[in-house]
Amino acid sequence: MPRITVNDVDFHYLDEGQGATLLLLGGTLSTARGDFSAQIDAFRDTHRVIAPDRRGYGATRPPARDFPDNFYEREARDMAAIVRALELKDITVFGWSEGAAVALWLATLEPSRVKALVVWGGIASLGPQDIARFETRRDTSAWSPRAQTALNEIFGDGYWQRVWCDWLDTMQRLAAQGSARLACLDDVTCPVLVMHGGRDPLIGVEHPQALLRGLRAARLHEIAEGAHNLHLSHADPFNQAAREFLRDIGAA
Repeated sequence: MPRITVNDVDFHYLDEGQGATLLLLGGTLSTARGDFSAQIDAFRDTHRVIAPDRRGYGATRPPARDFPDNFYEREARDMAAIVRALELKDITVFGWSEGAAVALWLATLEPSRVKALVVWGGIASLGPQDIARFETRRDTSAWSPRAQTALNEIFGDGYWQRVWCDWLDTMQRLAAQGSARLACLDDVTCPVLVMHGGRDPLIGVEHPQALLRGLRAARLHEIAEGAHNLHLSHADPFNQAAREFLRDIGAA
């Protein structure tokens, strides 16, 4: 398990395969292997696949996870430091959920290194309807036993519940401020594939539609039966759509 220290944090990351580089950024409570096993297995024969555990997640602890108001930008600056340290170029960044916002920020920070983005399950803005959706998931005791067991094994009982509630509280705080501190979409100059699960209970269709309107070069691919984790629950159609996009941009 390679590690790299940047921005005073010792990051764990997976690095498998050879070829054009894919950088995989997961969501809240993400781990590289846990969230992207289907993509790592599918793409490592044709691409170099790099998947970091972001600060406070997985094996990148310490530090404990926190959420300052600018945490999306902070995470992107972490990832920018990693891609510079590893001398990565012509990267396609896959960003899911929280990682989608980080990916968009990263594209604005490193436009010469980020060739394209694939994003899904992320917000384009933050409003009352989003807070209402998020709050339906606050009670972690109501999560599936399978999910709770998996998170306990990775993080330990108590840690992941606190992190999740801290994230929800941060969304409440940012919504009250009227800004989620997201990247300016007009500053994202690379091609973007926006994916959306038609049954995503957390991210309404208004978010991918807003990304399409705001980004310079974006296309939408919807998986009608997909939910929030469509890259895992519908891995084959997800991976096929991503492969077609990679071929179109010359990153196959």
